[in-house]
Amino acid sequence: MDTFLCCETIAWRDAPPRLISWLDGNSDTKIYLAMVLTPEWLVWARSGDQTGSIVTGAKLQVIKVKAFVRRNSKDMELEITGFIAGSKEYVRGNLEMGPEPAAQKFCDTVLQAVNEAKPPVKKKFFGLING
Repeated sequence: MDTFLCCETIAWRDAPPRLISWLDGNSDTKIYLAMVLTPEWLVWARSGDQTGSIVTGAKLQVIKVKAFVRRNSKDMELEITGFIAGSKEYVRGNLEMGPEPAAQKFCDTVLQAVNEAKPPVKKKFFGLING
């Protein structure tokens, strides 16, 4: 299987207050993330300094992605919604990345790959195809 791109980043967060980290279940202050993009899959391994490691992925045809810079930071985030491997439910989550230019390039490439794997559906407008 071909690999389009891979990326490894480290993101830092301020420690959240105890109540918020207890409610949210995420008290990580340092997050390691390694990602691989293939023609069909986005695969990632995430390791937090408190929550441990997880490896999962998603088929590009069954997800939507949105890239943005996290508020009050220069760190990138990739929001993923859809069906991830091993899940029968529709999920939404963020991959937290560092501020490196490689993170921006990876996000741009993932957005393009998802759009190519699942081209936008032409909408009908009063019985006519728009587009």
